[in-house]
Amino acid sequence: MVLKYPLKPAWQFKTMEKSKGQVEMLVSSAVVRGEKVYVGCKDRKFYCIDLATGNAIWKEVAQGAFDGVAVFAGDLVVAGGQDAFVYVWNAETGKEVWSFESDDEIHAAANVWTDPDSKSQHIIIGSYVHNLYSLDAKTGKKEWSAETGNNMVFGACDNTVYIHDARTGRKQTEIDVGAPVGNNVVAADGIIYFAHYGNRVGAYSIAGGQLVWEYGEREFEFYAAPSICERTVFVVGRDKRFLAIDCDSGKLKWEFRARDCIDSSALACGGKSVIFGCDDGYI
Repeated sequence: MVLKYPLKPAWQFKTMEKSKGQVEMLVSSAVVRGEKVYVGCKDRKFYCIDLATGNAIWKEVAQGAFDGVAVFAGDLVVAGGQDAFVYVWNAETGKEVWSFESDDEIHAAANVWTDPDSKSQHIIIGSYVHNLYSLDAKTGKKEWSAETGNNMVFGACDNTVYIHDARTGRKQTEIDVGAPVGNNVVAADGIIYFAHYGNRVGAYSIAGGQLVWEYGEREFEFYAAPSICERTVFVVGRDKRFLAIDCDSGKLKWEFRARDCIDSSALACGGKSVIFGCDDGYI
């Protein structure tokens, strides 16, 4: 993707009216596939929007808010809700294919894993309190669940990062990181990267859980998930800073200071640009 600057709005789509005293409205990031935009909102609605025009194609309503980013499994779109359900719709029509009730609220995005032998797809998703689930993508049948200790897929609010076998759900490694991990973990070349509430960005070996490097120099927590592009980890923080950290050494390459705290994960575009949203109202 090549972006031409300055960026100008192509269209706007209003998802909900702001209620008095409500701060969070549109927490989930949008995802794009096949000229369509998919996004869930705090008012319990999940939308499919035409990418060219900004017009709604279909809309579904759940019993709880959508915080996590949607993912795709074949012709299906998957999202977890705060009503504890995993919802799966046909991405073209919006018809519900199946839903699965977990043990508690779901705030994080799901992951889709394809078995290299059978080529079958499986949805890996965690609930807010205890369990990580593997669900058959076609049927929604639970294949296994594993107790992670307190929160969700890898990073958890019990100050631990968990690594589980995708086929069996068996725990392989757990890493005590000393602070809650509030968002997704990213991986590249056998290393996992994450940022946590203890004001640090960490890089650990997937194979044994050993610390490779840790970065942090200010006492401001990290909430958003990091992004990786061109051997660089991009991290945003509540200290108003956007950081670019070398994947190999853990040393800071450069930083950008915004006008407010940043909870929106960065998106790297074609190795040329990095985009993020800030609490000052700007992208």
